[in-house]
Amino acid sequence: MSPEEPLDDQEELLFKLLCAIDEGADAEQLLAQHPEHAECLRRRLGHLKAVRLEKASSWSPPETIGPYRLIEPLGSGGMGDVWRAVAGEGKPQVALKFVRSSALVPNQMRRFAREAAALQRLNHPGIVGIQDVGEADGFRYIAMDLLEGKSLEQTLKDEPPSLDLVVAWGLELALALSAAHAKGVVHRDVKPSNIQVTPDGHPVLLDFGLTRELGPSSLSVTGKFVGSPHYSPPEQIQGMHDVIGPAADVYALGATLYQALSGHLPFDGKSTEQIFHRILTEDPVPLRKHVPSIPRDLENVIQCALEKRTEDRYRTADRFAADLGAVIASRPVLAKAHGPMRRLRAWSRRHPGWSTAAVVAVLASLATASSVGFTNYQERLGRERSAVLKLEEAREVFEDFVQAAVALPKQVSRFASTLPMLDARPYSAQATAEANRLQLEIEQSEALSEQAYTQILELLRQAEELDPSLQAAGWLRAQLHYQRWELARASNNRLMMDFFAERVREYDSEGELAQAVQPMRQVLIRTNPPDARVDAFVFRRQDRFIKDGEPRLIPVAYSGPAQVVTPGAEVLKVFSSPPPLMAEDILLEVAGFPIAGTVLLRWPEGAALRQLITINGHTVNNVGMAEDLLMGINEAELLLVLRRDSVDETVRVQVADMPTLLSPLQVAELGNCTALLWRNEEQTKVIVPEQAILRPTSAPLLHDDRSNLGQTPLHAVTVPGERVLLLVRAEGYVPARRLLVENEEEVFLELDPVGSFPAPFRRFYTESDSVLAMDREVSCAEYAEFLNAVPDQALPMDWTRNSSGQAIMPPSLGGTFPMQAVSWNEVQNYLQWRNQQAVADGNNYQFELPEYGRWQALLHCGDRQQLYAWGMHYRNHFAKTCFSRATPRPEPALRFSIDETMLGLHDTAGGVSELCDGWFWQERQQRPVYGGSWVYGERDRFAMRSVWGSESSGIHEHVGFRLILREGD
Repeated sequence: MSPEEPLDDQEELLFKLLCAIDEGADAEQLLAQHPEHAECLRRRLGHLKAVRLEKASSWSPPETIGPYRLIEPLGSGGMGDVWRAVAGEGKPQVALKFVRSSALVPNQMRRFAREAAALQRLNHPGIVGIQDVGEADGFRYIAMDLLEGKSLEQTLKDEPPSLDLVVAWGLELALALSAAHAKGVVHRDVKPSNIQVTPDGHPVLLDFGLTRELGPSSLSVTGKFVGSPHYSPPEQIQGMHDVIGPAADVYALGATLYQALSGHLPFDGKSTEQIFHRILTEDPVPLRKHVPSIPRDLENVIQCALEKRTEDRYRTADRFAADLGAVIASRPVLAKAHGPMRRLRAWSRRHPGWSTAAVVAVLASLATASSVGFTNYQERLGRERSAVLKLEEAREVFEDFVQAAVALPKQVSRFASTLPMLDARPYSAQATAEANRLQLEIEQSEALSEQAYTQILELLRQAEELDPSLQAAGWLRAQLHYQRWELARASNNRLMMDFFAERVREYDSEGELAQAVQPMRQVLIRTNPPDARVDAFVFRRQDRFIKDGEPRLIPVAYSGPAQVVTPGAEVLKVFSSPPPLMAEDILLEVAGFPIAGTVLLRWPEGAALRQLITINGHTVNNVGMAEDLLMGINEAELLLVLRRDSVDETVRVQVADMPTLLSPLQVAELGNCTALLWRNEEQTKVIVPEQAILRPTSAPLLHDDRSNLGQTPLHAVTVPGERVLLLVRAEGYVPARRLLVENEEEVFLELDPVGSFPAPFRRFYTESDSVLAMDREVSCAEYAEFLNAVPDQALPMDWTRNSSGQAIMPPSLGGTFPMQAVSWNEVQNYLQWRNQQAVADGNNYQFELPEYGRWQALLHCGDRQQLYAWGMHYRNHFAKTCFSRATPRPEPALRFSIDETMLGLHDTAGGVSELCDGWFWQERQQRPVYGGSWVYGERDRFAMRSVWGSESSGIHEHVGFRLILREGD
């Protein structure tokens, strides 16, 4: 920015006197303040009076000036006027600012020329536009856009605007000032009367240096100061022309916003001198003392704009704009509350005597230092200055990083929305080129982001090496890691979120950003019946807690994981059971054996259970793996290693005599076995009832004191600001799970009495709905009942009937396998039979297929970013796929404990694909088929959004179904 030309003192004073006289000041009182120039100034004022230009009202302009016909006055000042004017018929009206050339002393001629040149360089919607500059008929003029509406000053008098509107205006004005500063233009007189609010609600900056206020001002202008006292920073009122720059406009805008937000000026007084003294020595009253509802971040932003020292203020208007934008978006701001050093400086201004004494004492002690000490002192100061420069460079790179960080999620979102359309339509060169462009943008943004991140960390390292006491480096590092946390959050990368959240907490000593990465909120939770216990869980990656863990999400108590049980360990949960078990109880062991990695045998028959460790030297971890080994063995004899009470034994057995392989689930469902029960952190041994219905899970809700929120109703209970899974239990009622999404503040749950619906149906809650659904797929045994009850029903693939007409499953299936190879039409027949039974039994509900859109919403639970039921990452052993075993084949339901949604739906990703109601492609009569199956291996098939179409009569070996209940009227 080029420096302003020096001004003659007398001419400068003459200009200020004219402005003050126009505002109502007495000329002789003003002249008395400048006795050394009084006589000369009195003569020059007399000359101007003679030519009748000391008051705008003492003369009348001609009807036309150059090509412009004057219509009506809009405002006037000591050195010029503004009129509504038009250049000719059909031409738009303009605001014509003009002054007689004879009235312009040399300094003011330069001022007029500078304003014209400045406006010609500027082109921004927040700055009044210029259409013409010229000189005619003894007048110099500037023709500007005619802005309707009213000034911000008048707006504040008529009706105070809302807080949100003021912040939005501030953001627009800061961006306008930033554009002006980029062109080397500093406004120097930002205030409400120089801001026009257009009819469509946008603020526009006016008056870049010549025309004074359109109405009289409340205070005069004195001394070497040029500007408006209430809105001017210390450097401007002290006449420090060399340092007046963009920071002065930041201060003025900050003062304007302070007034608009609070209804008070930041500094006021009975005289200009009193205002000046307060600006130089006092801090403004905190905004929140005027208006307590103003957010603390916004208070800090305005406070930063009003700092007295330019180095403490926002260095540029775009930084001011960035923080105002952060307030609007509810993101953390760069501005910080006053610290001890800032308060010390304020004390020094208020107590100059004491501070001077302190300085003298310091100087005296320095005077006694040796020359070596002074040299060291100079070197230290040099290092500190270098450290500050490094820090400033890091801040500049950080600003670029923030802009890229804000843009990247939007780019990714656009790309993600483009791909499905690209894949589902015929080839289009234009669409393909757009996708290629978006992908390249994302890759470039990611590369630049990583480069900036590394560069900032290196600059901060260098700054701290130069000055280890540089605390600002830690704060900037915290801000940097917070931005990385935001990026990880946008991509739902929980591991990276956790990593950068820890870094933020490490470097943010005051906790401002630490609270943002783990925000808390207050929620109202009500239930019917009341007095239900509520436990709360959040989702974290398992590999965060245990070495060699898996990249999947698991629920942990909101205040920390249980200490006794490994997070995400495979256990059994109780779906329903008579006493002593209750729904949502957890079984950690069965018959003295852990649930995970256990295959059991009764060897010999009737003997105690023993764990199968190896088959012919091959370790087995589950029943499916053992089945694979047995299918691949050609020998007649097997060598088994069995374990009981931590003692291993090797036995030989003929293949034909191999006993049945049992999982802990199968053993527990046989009943009358011991189990280790977890309930509310207490562990006890119990006997499992025969009627117990159990489910394997690798995402157990380990409810204990860490998860317990209390009994309902819960008023303003504090929970994390992220997704929270609520487990609600009341005696005599079916437990309910409800996912509390971000920003949700109130929940009501109506619990179902135990026995309201047949197993395995349970109510699953979404944010706005609830669905009574099976937590697993319809089994072959359940479908066989239908086939046996309806003899003329066509048999599925490879099924037969015996001589009694009973349906016989193929050897590859079993009663606990999910039903497969049925068409949508055949399922309708099954539903008709089941609904007839329900009516005959007097039940007030009907069985249906889930409607596709409703089913998809139930799986997503309001989280559209999560790809799979278990998180963002896929492994082929998480669900039943063609690669889960050495030999692809169908398997019994519930073998894959990881394949479970947050609400407790099992086998939604693998097993068999599931028919839904509605249409996938109505023109081709295709019904929606949801999820992956045991014949698929591509990861996309197992995503929650995976769906394809099948004709209503189409039969596929790997397609089955599950049901929902529709309650009667």
